[in-house]
Amino acid sequence: MTAQITPQGRATIINLLLSAGFLVVLLLAPIQRELTIYGLLLFASAAALNFTLTDTSAMRRVGTWVLGLIVADLALYSSVELLPYLDTSLLLLLVLAGFLALCAAKNSAGKFSLKQLPFLTPMVIFLLSVALSALGAAHVKDVMYFFGLNLIGYFIFSCLVISYRGRELPKNLMIFVFTTGVASALLAIWQLYSPGFKQIVFPFLAERDRSILLLWQEVSRVVGTWQHPSYLGLFLAVASICGVYLLFWAELSAIKRACVAFGLIITSAALLLTNTRSSVIGAWLGILLLYVLVLVRRYEFVKRLPRSLSLVTLGVIAACAMLLYQFVFVSEIYRKPQAWRVDASATIWGRFLRSDMMSTESLVQRSQLYQLAQEEFFAHPIVGIGAKNFSYAVTARFTVPGTDAHNLILQTAAECGIVGLAALIFLFSSIVVRVRKTIWGDLDLTSRRLVATSSAVLVLFLFDSFFNNPLYSLRLTVLFWVFLSCVIILQQNNRAQA
Repeated sequence: MTAQITPQGRATIINLLLSAGFLVVLLLAPIQRELTIYGLLLFASAAALNFTLTDTSAMRRVGTWVLGLIVADLALYSSVELLPYLDTSLLLLLVLAGFLALCAAKNSAGKFSLKQLPFLTPMVIFLLSVALSALGAAHVKDVMYFFGLNLIGYFIFSCLVISYRGRELPKNLMIFVFTTGVASALLAIWQLYSPGFKQIVFPFLAERDRSILLLWQEVSRVVGTWQHPSYLGLFLAVASICGVYLLFWAELSAIKRACVAFGLIITSAALLLTNTRSSVIGAWLGILLLYVLVLVRRYEFVKRLPRSLSLVTLGVIAACAMLLYQFVFVSEIYRKPQAWRVDASATIWGRFLRSDMMSTESLVQRSQLYQLAQEEFFAHPIVGIGAKNFSYAVTARFTVPGTDAHNLILQTAAECGIVGLAALIFLFSSIVVRVRKTIWGDLDLTSRRLVATSSAVLVLFLFDSFFNNPLYSLRLTVLFWVFLSCVIILQQNNRAQA
C-alpha cells in the first residue's frame, strides 16, 4: 500500500524545491545566463506541486518560506555591489513575488477583494504621479524602473496582507531579517580581512564589471570591500532593531539569546564600518522608540521593572561593538592602500565628524544638491523632470557621476513636481495614521511588541529619508512594505479576535 504524503510533507518538498531553485539561479546565473533555466524549472516544479496543496496551514508555511527567500535575496542585493548579481537578484525577486501571489490566491479563495487592500487609493495616486512625471523626463526608462519598484513593493505587501493572520509571520520576519543581517555583516568583515571572496567571484566577471568594482573598492566608504555603504548600513540598522526584539521579547532559549547577543555585537560593529551616520543614529533612535512603545505604553516599565535591566544589557552590547570596531577593525582599515582617504575619520568619533568629502557624492556638497533640487523644482513645478532623473541633472551641473539628492522630499519635488510631492505626502500620511491607530489600539502584549518593532523599523526608514533616499532603492522599498504588512496583519488579527 503506497504511503500518502501529508500536506506538511508536501510543503516541505515545495520549500526544498524553492531553496534549490534559489541557489541554482544565484550561483549559476552570474556565470552563464543559460543555466538560469535549471533554476526556473525547479521553481516551476514547486509551483505545480503547490497547486495540489489544500491545507491552509501548509500553504501558509510555504508562503512564509517564500518570504524568507525574499529577505535573503534583499540581503544579498543590499550586501554586495556586484553588477551581475543585481539582474539575478531582480529575477529572483520577481519569481518569488509571483509565487507569493500564487499562495495568496489559494489562501484567500476569492474571499478578499481589491477594495479591502490598505492604502490602495493613495498608492494608485502616487503611481499615477510617477507615470505623469514621464512627460518631463529625458530618460523614460528610469521613470519606468521607479514605477516598477514601487509596484513590486506594494504587490508583495498586498499578497502578505491577503494571506496571513496571526503573529507567526511577523515573528518569522524578525528572525529572517536578523539572520541575514548578521550574514551581511560577516560578509563585510570577511572582505575587510581577506581577499578570498573577491578571488572566488572575480574570474566570473566581465571586464567592464571588473574595472568598475576595482574602482568601487578604492572609493567605497566600506573600506576595501565591494559593498554600498548606505544600503548595507540601513539593512544592518533594521537587523539591529529586529535583534533587540529577539533578544528580550522572543521566546528563545538561553543559548539562542546568547547567539543573538553575539550577532548584535557583530552587526553593530559592521554598521559602524559602513560609515553611514544616518543609519547609525537611526538604529539607536529606532531602538529607543521600540522601548518607548513597549515599556512606557500602559506603564509596563513600572509593572515589569526587571525588564529595565535590558537597558544595561544593551549598553554592554553597544560598548562591545564600539570596542570591536575601534580597536580591531580600525587597525585593519589603516593597513589598506586607500587608508589615506579615511585618515582620522576611521575612528568612531571621526565617523560622525567627517566632512562630506567622505560621502558618496564625494566632490559635491549636500547643500549644492539641495539647491539644485530646488532649482529643478521651480523650473518644472508641475510634473518635474521625471522620476529617477535627478542624477542626470547632477552630472550635467557638476560634471561628476550623478548621485541622488539625499533627501526624499526634495528629490520627489524635483523629479515629480508638486503633483508627485502631494501624492507622496498623502501616501505617507495614510500610512502614519494607520500605524498610529494600530500602536494605540487594544493589542495583547505579544502583538504590541511585534507592532512596536515593525513601527520602529518604519520610523527608521522615514528618518533616513531626510538624509538619503532609501525608498528609491528596490531592495529597501520592498523591505519597507514587508514590515508595514506586519503592522496591518497584526491589526487585522486583533479585529478578528475582538
